[in-house]
This record gives sequence, C-alpha cells and structure tokens, in this order.
Amino acid sequence: GGGEDARAEAAARLGHLLRRTTIRTLKSDIRLPPLVRVVSSLPFTRAHATSYNELVAFLRRSLLLADWADPSHQESLLNPRQTKLAMEAVRNLREAACVTGVFPVGHNAEEMDESLLDLEHSLRGKGMGREAAAARVSELRYPLISARGECQRCRSYAFMPLVTPCGHLLCCGCIAVVAGGDSGN
Repeated sequence: GGGEDARAEAAARLGHLLRRTTIRTLKSDIRLPPLVRVVSSLPFTRAHATSYNELVAFLRRSLLLADWADPSHQESLLNPRQTKLAMEAVRNLREAACVTGVFPVGHNAEEMDESLLDLEHSLRGKGMGREAAAARVSELRYPLISARGECQRCRSYAFMPLVTPCGHLLCCGCIAVVAGGDSGN
C-alpha cells in the first residue's frame, strides 16, 4: 500500500542521512587516559550522621511499604532472589549519602488531616472512646507532621515513623518485627 511505500522511503532517507552524519568506530579505537581515583576524607559531623541515618530510614520504610504492596514478594528487594538489586540499592544509597545534606520531608495538610480523622474513626470503631481516640490522634499529629518521633515499642528515635491501625507510632525496624508476628510490647 501507499503507507508502506512512504514508510520504506522515509526509512531509506533516514538511513542515507545517518550514513553521512554518523561516525563509526570500534571500542578498540578509543583511547582514554587511565582512570585515577582519588579518595579524600572529609570531616564527618553529627549532622552528616543524622542525615545518612534519615536516608537509610527512608529507604527501609520504602522497602517495607513496597513489599507489603507485593503480596507475592517477587519484586521486593527483600526477596532473596533480588539480592543483586538490593545490593545495588544499598551501594547507591552509600554513594548518595556522601553528598547528602538535610533530608527534606513535607506533607499535604489536607491529606494528613483526612488520614488522622480516618484513624480516629477506626480507633472508635475498635471500641476506644471518643475522647481517648481524639487524644491519641492528637498525640500522633506532631510526630507525623514533623516525620520524627519516638518509637512506642523500642523507644528509639524514628525518622518517618509509621502508625499502626491501632494507633501506635513505630519505627521501620519494629514495624517489620510486628508484621512478622512478634507482637512485642
């Protein structure tokens, strides 16, 4: 048909143009100077350590949440079959941490209010009184908005903590343990 002829002509014209403008070479023809790697130690301050730890916490949180969204766990970096990709992610994290500064975290106020209201309704639906549910949600508001709080299970600092359906604020390590079946505290 006419459309096929037009496509064939366009392909021929493109091929002719590429042959005139493209430089062909072999990898063996390219001469690059040898790579020189220089390692410089920089002062590592408490702020750097905090920033690195927050980046690690963010990655762990993302891994956990992504794993829960994959019921078969085939795509999860926590799957032993994905070890190569998981190691690559860790290597990338380490390299990124060399230049990281403050890890910015923001939230959508309307979505936060909606989520906290849903949590309050859920707590009331589980038998918690109106005032107790409102107080619990009020306690959770600041740690969730600031993305920092104390884990109620291990009592450690938690960056980007998660809230359980029963209203507990947990770090990623404790969420993984609780989700694995150890109810802990």
